[in-house]
Amino acid sequence: MSTAVDQPEYVVVGNIVPEDEKGNPVEPEIPYGPVKPGTTVDTPYGDVEVPANGGDIIIQVKVAVDQPEYVLVGNIVPEDENGNSVGPKIPYGPLEPNPAIITPHGPETPGIVINTPYGPVEVPVNGGDIIITVATEVPGIAVYEKTAVDQPEYVVVGNIVPQDENGNPVGPEIPYGPVAPGTTIDTPYGDVEVPANGGDIIIQVKAAVDQPEYVVVGNIVPEDENGNPVGPEIPYGPVTPGTTINTPYGSVIVPDAGGDVVIVVKVETNKKSPISDIKGNPTTTQEVVLPVASSNNDGQPVNIDHSENTDKQLPKTSASQNNDHVVISGLILTTLLGLLALLKRKNNN
Repeated sequence: MSTAVDQPEYVVVGNIVPEDEKGNPVEPEIPYGPVKPGTTVDTPYGDVEVPANGGDIIIQVKVAVDQPEYVLVGNIVPEDENGNSVGPKIPYGPLEPNPAIITPHGPETPGIVINTPYGPVEVPVNGGDIIITVATEVPGIAVYEKTAVDQPEYVVVGNIVPQDENGNPVGPEIPYGPVAPGTTIDTPYGDVEVPANGGDIIIQVKAAVDQPEYVVVGNIVPEDENGNPVGPEIPYGPVTPGTTINTPYGSVIVPDAGGDVVIVVKVETNKKSPISDIKGNPTTTQEVVLPVASSNNDGQPVNIDHSENTDKQLPKTSASQNNDHVVISGLILTTLLGLLALLKRKNNN
């Protein structure tokens, strides 16, 4: 008769053995058990199933090499076809290398592509200097050569040169680049387009000259139609050009350049003075009516013509003076004659 033997709950033991891809241990062995066969055991490398017979369980561990955060550094070294330097070294990095990619041929690490003034380049796995061959056939233009010739992203440099209308500098030169030919760049003098060969770009700048508040002076010059002066010159200013100023001859606008402002004044040459009228008509007749008393007219007034040539009787002064003398003389004579007539009438009575 056979006896039923109770199996213990845990019957197998062993070790978790971490190894790399070449079978080298990478960590100490980790014992497990006693556990039932087929039990899933949690390990630092993941869950594993205990085999039926227990024992060591080998786990292949990919060795993780701790990389610093940035490990790749170097320089971009431009050289011509003969290995001569054609520009300064351009440092790059530090860069973090790309992680490996598992391919059918094994793990591969893709290169890191960076942009340079000579075009994009791939950083080697270990970093370091990257030599770029630059064609020098066209002076002033750097061309990055590979099997297929890539034009560099930025290839030309130069200066923005501000000048006035006479070619004199009106400000410091402003370097630009490296930029691609045809690039539009912003300058303090406006947008400019970089020429194909780069180099200096001359910008003509109109010099702003601060004008004082009052800038011009001059004289008001009154003249007749023949250009003869008809009055004293009248100074004006300092005033701004275009200012309207009042003169005895009317308002005038100051010209841009200032200076003398000639005003043509019309002179009336045909107007005659009273003296000219007398000289033009020398004979003047003054008619005076005087009362004359006689025995025949009974004191009735008689018209007496006292026409005389005034040039013969009066001084040559003015027409008004001649007329006044004639009137006064007539009044005196009339008064005397009237008195005589009254005396004679009284005596007769």
